[in-house]
Amino acid sequence: MKIEDENYYRVFPISFGKEFSNKGAYIYLLLLFKSDYNTGKSNVLLETLSEEAGYDADTISSYLHKAKEYVDITKQYIKDANGQPKTKNFYKVHIPFKDFIMVSRNFLNLHFDNLTLKEETDIKGFILLIKCLCLNNCNLTFYSLREMAKHLKISYSTIQKYMKKCIELKLIEQHK
Repeated sequence: MKIEDENYYRVFPISFGKEFSNKGAYIYLLLLFKSDYNTGKSNVLLETLSEEAGYDADTISSYLHKAKEYVDITKQYIKDANGQPKTKNFYKVHIPFKDFIMVSRNFLNLHFDNLTLKEETDIKGFILLIKCLCLNNCNLTFYSLREMAKHLKISYSTIQKYMKKCIELKLIEQHK
């Protein structure tokens, strides 16, 4: 299947949302959008991901190395601008063919007043995790906060904190 605009969305594995933190989820999403839509290959620099996520390159690298089931990382020796040898990571994300959510590029462009880049990364990552719990790729879940904490392997207090912030930002509605 050929997609007209391959840069518009990416498929995000639901299982990733149940195994990693909100920060890790958003970092992985950034890598997905920096990867070829069809092959999953990317030669993005850690520094680029760092600038977009607001976390240092070591933190980004740590999260990507933890995601071995979802991304292959190959180190290669290349020459820098001065002809000196240096190592560079090349990435290949595994593109899921089932059990995924679709994420629009517009999601990356969301920005919130009075939040730092790190706070935005954490909020967006939290939304990704919640979306992985929604029914049949819609935007509805019947899980309580305690059940979400159990499924996402995040503490109840963390779920409460991010849920409160998302409701305040009008990103999530809570129905009673």
